[in-house]
Amino acid sequence: MDNTQFNKPFTTKLSFSQEDINKFAEISGDNNPIHIDLEFAAKSKFGKTICHGMLVYAVISEWLDKVFPKSTQLSQTLSFLSPVYTQEELTLAQEVIAVTGVEETLQVKTTVTKSDGTLACQSLTSLKIF
Repeated sequence: MDNTQFNKPFTTKLSFSQEDINKFAEISGDNNPIHIDLEFAAKSKFGKTICHGMLVYAVISEWLDKVFPKSTQLSQTLSFLSPVYTQEELTLAQEVIAVTGVEETLQVKTTVTKSDGTLACQSLTSLKIF
């Protein structure tokens, strides 16, 4: 396996609209009011609606597939560290932290960071490269 092709970290900017969150709630069936009820969320400790953690993960997964198109996910660990709000600018960064040539697997660290530097989510994914 040519390890040099995996040396460059990848970053992209993203944000979620309330419409994105509502669509995800509809599709997933997760209709927790903290995600979709503006009035309820305003009275919560968050002060407004927050994004589903699995919606954040869906974007992580999408970018893993774009950056590593000839791969299969073997495992995933996720930590949700702070809430993601609507229209909040986020930076998604992915970096290969280990390459195993014998098994042709990659360990990819992903972080989702808010514009103030707060870490919203981090993950470690094991990918098999074909």
